[in-house]
Parts: sequence; structure tokens; C-alpha cells
Amino acid sequence: MNIKHIKSMLASVCLACLAPALAWAQPAITRQPVIQLLAPGATAWLSVSATGAGSLTYQWLFDGTAMAGATNSLLRVPNAQPAQWGYYSVIVSDASGSVTSQVTEVKVFVAAPHRFSGIQVEPGGSVRLTFTGETTAPFALYYDLYPLETSTNLLDWAPLATLQRTNTALDTLQFLDAEAPQFSQRFYRTPTNVLLTPDPQPSGPYSVGTFSMLLTDPSRTNAAGGTNYQFMSTFWYPAVAQAGVLPAIYVEPPVAQSVWSPTENLASLLEAFFSHSLSNAPLAANPAKCPVVLYQPGDGGHRRECTDKAEDLASWGYIVVGLDASDSGASVFPDGTVVGYQGGSWEAIIEGRLRDLQFVLDELGSLNAGDPRLGGRLDLDKVGVFGWSIGGSAAAQLCLRDRRCKAGVGLDGPYIETNVLTQPLGVPWLFFRSDDGPDPDPGSAVLGSIPDDRLAVYNEQVTNAYWVKLVSTIHCSFADYDLICDPGSMLGLLCGTPVTGQFLPQGRASQIVRAYLLSFFNKFLKGEDDHLLDGPSPAYPEVMEFLSK
Repeated sequence: MNIKHIKSMLASVCLACLAPALAWAQPAITRQPVIQLLAPGATAWLSVSATGAGSLTYQWLFDGTAMAGATNSLLRVPNAQPAQWGYYSVIVSDASGSVTSQVTEVKVFVAAPHRFSGIQVEPGGSVRLTFTGETTAPFALYYDLYPLETSTNLLDWAPLATLQRTNTALDTLQFLDAEAPQFSQRFYRTPTNVLLTPDPQPSGPYSVGTFSMLLTDPSRTNAAGGTNYQFMSTFWYPAVAQAGVLPAIYVEPPVAQSVWSPTENLASLLEAFFSHSLSNAPLAANPAKCPVVLYQPGDGGHRRECTDKAEDLASWGYIVVGLDASDSGASVFPDGTVVGYQGGSWEAIIEGRLRDLQFVLDELGSLNAGDPRLGGRLDLDKVGVFGWSIGGSAAAQLCLRDRRCKAGVGLDGPYIETNVLTQPLGVPWLFFRSDDGPDPDPGSAVLGSIPDDRLAVYNEQVTNAYWVKLVSTIHCSFADYDLICDPGSMLGLLCGTPVTGQFLPQGRASQIVRAYLLSFFNKFLKGEDDHLLDGPSPAYPEVMEFLSK
């Protein structure tokens, strides 16, 4: 056998040995391209990282079609315009094969009023409506509302639906009117207003109405000025939608500035937001009487900071009353007066909040006796309370010290007073907890020098107590802040430095909390049990710890 034959045999053997390895070593993507949400004229940068055998080649795709000249790991789309809206991906190849990245979105936001973009009669007579309209890039992560109304004569209009568009969505917003075949003619309208909101739509069958009122307690005085003690309250309730009535604003500008004083950008977002509630809409005829749930905000917070939860409960037949407190960062009275933070010790603040809650219960009795809107509609034998942060402590005090309250919920709040830690509340209690440490955590403290006492409150209860701890959450995950700012950015604002980590997707905590909150109050105020509180639910795997007794 000569040298030539030996080399040939060796080559054949080596190639045969390498063939399985080459087939296995397909290129692998180690970093996927990420979504780009842009203003017109901005530059989109899409990049991918991959490993493979030998040199790699790249081919970017736009809506599934190869882009000419887009053959690098980095794709630059300069001066982005609406024509660049769409789905992008990249094929990475080497000698052994190829792999395609995840599809990501590039969306260019151009402010445009709401309007109809199409109307089509479907087989059977149903009418399919399509809509267009855009917001601007800063509001990309939120929702836009399209109230839709209908008429048979162009004179008398009635609400048909309120459509909610996710602003990052690229698909066309549509609505199918299945009732259209019942009418000889049917007209439609939607306002041109851009109605932005951070909150997902309420999940219940009712529309939601709202109004606010100033409450005055003559037996007390404000810390400043010596006037009668006054504070604002907001009511949410099951309502009848009316034509021509748009959703109410989310918060007043002074409140937005107070809440987000560290950053003007986020304050401007709050000032532009709307809620899902209709101002002063009439109460729905049924239910004839509604259970009442009171809300207490966090330290320096405001009565609307859990609007997502208040609106959701109202959409299921509850009347929810949110109270500003003496320590609220800002509160706007009906005459435009802005009242600021009055402060005090934690014990004094919580005792004052308890008196607020008890005073409101007294006032609700008077309103139920003769108010034109609420008279006879409040079921004051079915009263609950919930609070976020320090508001949870005030809620626990009400449950402990006022038998009018039949059930309570704390949204990741410390409890501070020893009476809550040393005796059961005596009513059903649901406690939500963030994933920011063990329980108890001897190495941490809540509100400065106050020990971490959260699990102790649950342990003190005798029966009908529940503990729901959510993975990858922080304290602010249990208020609307989770819907406005992702947890990493929120921590960055609080700490002054960027924070990275694993957090629940924006809005997921709200979805979970609303489900458990509704289940709890339904069970203990309405006597309706969906059994969500029976144990861990496969629908909510993010509940890392569930306790009950």
C-alpha cells in the first residue's frame, strides 16, 4: 500500500468520524434580538449573538422576506418610519447548517387620532369594524381605549363596547358586531381622543362608574390651619354606561407630580393617563345592594394607587371607597386647593387612618339613608377593607377594632403595632407578600427600625387566614406602580442606581392579585366560593408560597 492510499484511507476515516460531530454542532443563538419601540426618525438597532463551527453568516428578514444587504450580526434601521413597522428575525448559518432567531418587533409610533379604517358586512349580516390611531413612543408599554357607540337614527346613541388596544400590538384592532343583523340600519362612532391607561380592563360584567367627594369630620382638626378635618374619597361602583361619556382621568396633575417627583418623565405619563371608570355614571340597577370595600393607600400615597383592583372589584358588583390620608403626598380638593403631606409618627398616622376608616363607615350609613346616588344601595352588613404597604396596617387595625368590618386584605404591608402581633384579628384575613427575603428576615427591617413582622400576623390568626407570596416581586408590585414602571426601573428610582434581576412581567402581579382579591371578598362577603383559596392553583404558578388555616 503506497502513501497515497494511506492518506486516502485516513481522510475517509477522519471525515466519517467528524460527520456526526459536524451535524451536532449547529449554530446556536446566545442572545436574541429585542423589541424596538421608536419615535419617527429614530434609529432601530437589532443585534444577535451566536456560536458555531467556523465563520458565521447572517441574513436578516423583515416580515419573513430577506432584506438586501442586511448580512451582519448588527442591523441598523436609520430614520425609522411607519413603513419599517413589522416583524424582524435573522438566519445565522455556518458550514454545518443554520438557525433562525426569535421574531421581534420594531414599531414606530406616530401620534394619530382614533378613527375607523374599515367596515365590512360578513356572511350572515354581522359587521366587522376596524380601527386605526396611534400614540407616541413614551406610551408604548400601555393601553389605548376606543369607546364604541351605535345608533339606528344618528340622533340617539348607545354604548356598544369599549375596546382596549395594547399599544405594542401590530395587528389591526377589530370588533365584530354580531347584533347588527337585528337592525335595518346601524351607525357607529368612536371619539378621536387618544385615551391612554396603564391598567388592564376590569374583568367583571359591569361597567364601572366613579365620583369623588370631600368628607369633613368636625370632631377633629387638620394639623395645619386648625380647620375641620377634611379628606378626599373616591367611589368606584357597578354602573350603566352612557353615550358620550369618556373615561375619567387617572389622577390630578399635582398628585402625579407628588408621586413621581424623582422624575418628570414618569410624572408626565401619569398626567396623561385615563382610568376605565365613567364619571358620575348611574349605578347599575342590579345588584340591588352592593357589598362595600374600603381602600387605604401606602405611606405618602393616594387613594387611586390601586385603581386596577378597585375597578375590578366594582366590575363584579362591589362599591369600593378609596381614602386619602393625612400623610398623602398630595390631595386636590374640589375647589382646586392642594393639600400636602402633614406627617407624624407611624403610630399616630395609623391611628389617624383608623379614625378615617371608622368615620367613613359612619358617613356611609348616612349616605345609605338618603343620598340620591347611594341611598339604599350599600350593604353595610358586608364591609371589607384592603390596604397596600402601611395601608395594610390600618386595614388590620380596622378588622381588629371595629366589628363592622367583616374581612381584610394586606398588600405586602408591615404591621407595627404590637396589638396586631399578639392577638388574632377575629375576621378572615388575606396577606400578600413580595419575594424580597425570607420570613421572618432577621437581617432586614421595614420602615427603618421596625422589625420584619409580616409572617407573625398570619401566624397569629386562628382560622380563615391566607398567605400568598409571589415570586420575583418587590414591594411596589402590589400597587399600580407595577403597571406603570417595571420593577427593575422602580427599584432604580428608589435606590438611585439601575437594578437588574428576574421580575414578573409588567402587569402579571396585578392579574394574580386581582384574582385572589376577588376570590377572597366573594367568599367572605358574598358567600360565593370559586375555590381558588383551597390551595395552590396551576393557573398561578408564580405563587411561590401558599399557606392557609
